Amino acid sequence: MLPYITDTEENIRGIVKKSKEAGAKYIYASMSVTMEGIQREHFFSQIEPRFPGTADSYRKKFGNCYRCKSPSAKKLLAAFADECERQGLICDMRLANKIIRDGYDLSGLQLRL
Repeated sequence: MLPYITDTEENIRGIVKKSKEAGAKYIYASMSVTMEGIQREHFFSQIEPRFPGTADSYRKKFGNCYRCKSPSAKKLLAAFADECERQGLICDMRLANKIIRDGYDLSGLQLRL
């Protein structure tokens, strides 16, 4: 979720609907974007021509924070949970993790580096 760009209720609901259409069983959202060092500067160089003033908004709001959370996160999370319920998608990651653990037999899996 990109604050000031994609953090709208309409977008959240659309992502959840498209996820369901694509066959998703569960979905997670943090309503933020993470950035560090050179990644931040590259993001700003790419975003500024498309959304003028956004890089300055990020700098003022988030400084050098790693996690840049949408100012509308609380409202968006409520819309996200509502749409997940309507679409029949799990959005509680504890439950999703349990389903994943219980649904896959990893006993014979050889891990590789």
